Amino acid sequence: MRGATRVERRRVVPTAIEPTINRTYSELARHYGTAIVPARPAKPQDKGAVERAVLTAQRWILACLRHETFFSLAELNERIAQLLEDVNSRPQRQLGGASRRELFERIERSVLIALPSTRFEPSKWRTVKVNRDYHVEVERHYYSVPYTLVGESVEARVTSRGIELFLHGQRVAAHARSHVPYRRTTDPEHRPKSHTAWVDRDPGGLLAWASSVGPHATAYMRRLLDADTNMHPDTRWRSGAGLRRVGERYGAARTERACEIAFRLGGRSYKPVANILKHSRDHREDALTEATPIVHNQVRGPQYYQ
Repeated sequence: MRGATRVERRRVVPTAIEPTINRTYSELARHYGTAIVPARPAKPQDKGAVERAVLTAQRWILACLRHETFFSLAELNERIAQLLEDVNSRPQRQLGGASRRELFERIERSVLIALPSTRFEPSKWRTVKVNRDYHVEVERHYYSVPYTLVGESVEARVTSRGIELFLHGQRVAAHARSHVPYRRTTDPEHRPKSHTAWVDRDPGGLLAWASSVGPHATAYMRRLLDADTNMHPDTRWRSGAGLRRVGERYGAARTERACEIAFRLGGRSYKPVANILKHSRDHREDALTEATPIVHNQVRGPQYYQ
């Protein structure tokens, strides 16, 4: 696992004495190096300075604008900036005669820190379960995690560019975000060694078996392995291995006939071949003939639409 990080998450039940903030807001505070102290709902005394600032803006800015007319947003913003400067420069008795501007220059400016070099990227958190194929589904796409986590519930941190997966606060996987639905993003290191060897081996093993059965079995095997290049390799290999398993059970002659029927019917997995063999459709002479059209008063037929 590369670049492992740990996200501390303290599980605290929110109370009136100790309110909590959501995880995205907490990440915002951590990104900008600041602290957020939540106020209790309907308790203005918890945020007295903020309430006073709102009252000051209403009295000395909004009230001054009520008899003025503006014809553009830029003109309004310029006037607001002028009134704001007047408010910050006015001496305050409760501040010992100093203005807000003077206190800012004397106390706050020297302790300000620079903004981060990168912009904050909002994220969404959700809990997902690891499937048997060691992938989790996040917004209709599948991302891999280490195979040892099958059956576990992990937390997914979703941003516009990436997906991070955490177990008990420890990051176990990270992937680039993909918006292609119902596809897989797999890190080869997440596979067990036996699975890695099975997926990465030479396809000649399956194709060699199909060639020993016959040309129709070879054509059908190639369709399973190569038809959909966007399909995950694991899925293609499972389908090809399934065809060989079924073929070894029923014998070469019947498998060749079943592959011919399934190929002409447009089969895209080993299951059509398995069903044909299971129900002995390969013994029927009319297996490849089209069904007789139904003639009925309630069936219009193609000529109706011409």
